[in-house]
Amino acid sequence: MQKRGQIVPDLAPVMTVDEIATYLKCHPGSIYRLLKLGEIPAFRLGGSWRFRRDTIDKWIEERTNPLASKAHKMER
Repeated sequence: MQKRGQIVPDLAPVMTVDEIATYLKCHPGSIYRLLKLGEIPAFRLGGSWRFRRDTIDKWIEERTNPLASKAHKMER
């Protein structure tokens, strides 16, 4: 089991707020702000937020690649 403050393994499929903040190189408070605004994909497990790494990678791609973002909107 991973202890707090450890570096996230590259293949972690599900990540915590602290792990996703490390992965995105931001403060955990920024993650909680995005959660409150509903701007980052996540789910609750018990009382804690969890993030699927593959979903976060897609979320990043949609925000960094304008063509991917347009294609995603057209699929809906």
